[in-house]
Amino acid sequence: MGIIQRQGVKNMVILYSGILIGAIGTLFIQPHCLLLSELGLTRTLYNVSFLLSIALPFGLPNIIIKTYQQYKLKNDTIAQYFFQFILFYFLLSSIFISFFHFLTKPYIGNLYNQKSQLFYQYISYVLPQAIFIAFNSVICAYSQALKKSTVPSFLNDFIARIIAILITVMYFNQWISFNTYLVLYISIFLFTAIALLLYLSHFNLIQFNFKNTYRFFLSINWKENFKIGLNYCIISFTSFGIRSIDIIIISFSSLQNVAIYTTALFLSMFIEVPLNAIERSSLAKITEHFENKQINKVYEIYESSVKHLVVLGGIVFIGLNINADLIISFLPRDYFGLKVFIFILGIASFINVSTGINNTLIFYTNLYKSGLILLISIFTLGVFTYSIIIPKYGLLGAACVTASLSILYNLSKYLLLLKVFKFQPFTKSFFFLLLISLGISSIVFYVPAIFQNIYLNAIINNIVFIGIYIWFAYKFQIIPNVFLSLKK
Repeated sequence: MGIIQRQGVKNMVILYSGILIGAIGTLFIQPHCLLLSELGLTRTLYNVSFLLSIALPFGLPNIIIKTYQQYKLKNDTIAQYFFQFILFYFLLSSIFISFFHFLTKPYIGNLYNQKSQLFYQYISYVLPQAIFIAFNSVICAYSQALKKSTVPSFLNDFIARIIAILITVMYFNQWISFNTYLVLYISIFLFTAIALLLYLSHFNLIQFNFKNTYRFFLSINWKENFKIGLNYCIISFTSFGIRSIDIIIISFSSLQNVAIYTTALFLSMFIEVPLNAIERSSLAKITEHFENKQINKVYEIYESSVKHLVVLGGIVFIGLNINADLIISFLPRDYFGLKVFIFILGIASFINVSTGINNTLIFYTNLYKSGLILLISIFTLGVFTYSIIIPKYGLLGAACVTASLSILYNLSKYLLLLKVFKFQPFTKSFFFLLLISLGISSIVFYVPAIFQNIYLNAIINNIVFIGIYIWFAYKFQIIPNVFLSLKK
């Protein structure tokens, strides 16, 4: 097995282990150890800080991944200077964005001063956490450029989540104060970055050689790097903004609602796990086929992703709605109204999954400029719509807007791919299975429990409804190769 395959297998094991640890922390530790307002504060801090952290390095992670190998081919001693370029670029961009943050901080603070005073009290934590997140992303990108991708995944997807659980338990047992808890919470990303630096230093992959550094800096195409950084900075900012602007606007009025909403959002994101896995595994092939102008092979991957993901996503979507009551039973009473948000946000995630790897096809090909315009349009529409709907209709309005934007965004991406490449992966069977998924989930949502025992009810419903869904998937031969293998 080659290096890439080995690292791919390790990354998948780490990813799913991290998801399990994250689920334990998000569903069973934090809701019981933190007050609603405290949990809402930590998640609001993270979302606001992460949004700032995308702008802070000004696209440096993407610059590293795109340019490191180019410089290395020109001069194999690049490692002696490239890390110095990373630190210099990060320092300059951090100073610029930090200055901008200090100018806008009073206006942002006023949004929280009346109804979310706890966040206003800790708003000064946003910039340090943003710097730590940004620095961590930069070091991870450098590690990936050096073909060392397993350790960053292990530190961020597994170790960081373990630490988050540990410090939450420490605070719950009153071993540390809430201030100390927050300091440790925002420092997790700094810890993982330092640990990764030590790892890379151990293999002599981080070097400082100030001789000829100035000459190397002169050889860098700063204008081209700035252009790359700006494009990907906007793409990343708007991509995350679309997923977090609802949380940020909710936080203006209630941190408690943030805790409830983000818990439902976390559960709905389980539906998208198969999409994330297929995107990672198909990225290299898609870029290779596009480079070789093998558009038919790209279409085959796209079509296959749609067929497989509508089945896998449907199973998880139905399963999540079947087991919603069981999951909620483990949460405190404040979370008992979660079921409707899980259902609506689940629709948003299911639409994202069932439309396949359209993001990869757009943003890693020559369509990325059109994708950027589309992203900015959806983000702008989202800010405008959430700002009107959330104050009037609260969390239910936010969830409905999220589902609507998901449908609109994926429809727009489909039309773009259809217009440019004539890609049409959707068949009558696909739409029928889509309706079956939504129909079964609606039945599960509205029909009352047959048995009083919540565990027995969940077991029976899982067997019956998921069995019906798989039968329909088999009947319409959405993914015939899978069922042929199962027959054998």
